Amino acid sequence: MSSLYNLTNLDKELWPGITKKDLVTYFLYVAPAMLEYVKDRPLSLVRAPDGVGGETFFQKNLPEHAPNQLRSWEYVRGKRSTRYLVLKSVEDFVYLGNQATIEIHSMLSTVQEVERPVEIAIDLDPREGTEFLLVKQGALLVKELLEQLGLRSYPKFTGKKGIHVMIPIEPEYTYGEIAPFLKALRELVVATYPELFTGHLRKEKRDAPIFLDIGQNGLEKTVIVPYSPRTVPEAKVAVISTWQDLERMVERPVFNVREGFWPPLVKAPQIMQGLPVKAVR
Repeated sequence: MSSLYNLTNLDKELWPGITKKDLVTYFLYVAPAMLEYVKDRPLSLVRAPDGVGGETFFQKNLPEHAPNQLRSWEYVRGKRSTRYLVLKSVEDFVYLGNQATIEIHSMLSTVQEVERPVEIAIDLDPREGTEFLLVKQGALLVKELLEQLGLRSYPKFTGKKGIHVMIPIEPEYTYGEIAPFLKALRELVVATYPELFTGHLRKEKRDAPIFLDIGQNGLEKTVIVPYSPRTVPEAKVAVISTWQDLERMVERPVFNVREGFWPPLVKAPQIMQGLPVKAVR
């Protein structure tokens, strides 16, 4: 039997009341959908061998002792080399669960064109205490502005308090070439809706409830993967929505790793159907 299946300590509690067995079972449920969103993307992991109450660490390099069946991709930048994990099968998620992987993050580009993103992430980061309906309104307004620019998008709940507005694009431009567009987009959103959005990095200077963060769009930067668990004690998970479903929501959707609280799965072809996959011009 493959070493991917050599599971250990399945009764280990990773979140309060939630075990490693629960995590492996959850991963097997979300794997078919998650694979579509991370196809050919280098991944970084957050692991918690002793659970979220113990030490957690961010892992970019796939360990040398990892099973040979796993796909890896080596990225060399200057004198530094990083061996990233690239998921290719449902079975890979058994390994992730057994390694107590409690978060999965991906680059916005693929191994084929690592310097050219296939998605842009606009992070709506609300300050503490901001009502969900206000964040929802902000996401819908960003969506409308993007459509006026000829770009369509889809919303992703991060599993914490924010919403990512994700924009699929063709890998025609580098991260550096897209940066001026992102800065102009942030200025446009903030100028159009100053009562909702701010672009100030420093929290003490933010004079609006939602920080419009474009900082995750860069080479080797990462975003939380759809359906990934989060480190929060409740074992909440990131989820994809459609704009139509978001419009109907009156409160933030809350799903977690525990069976019976799993999210409905929205597969990538469904969410991206009809999206004009185009370059930012």
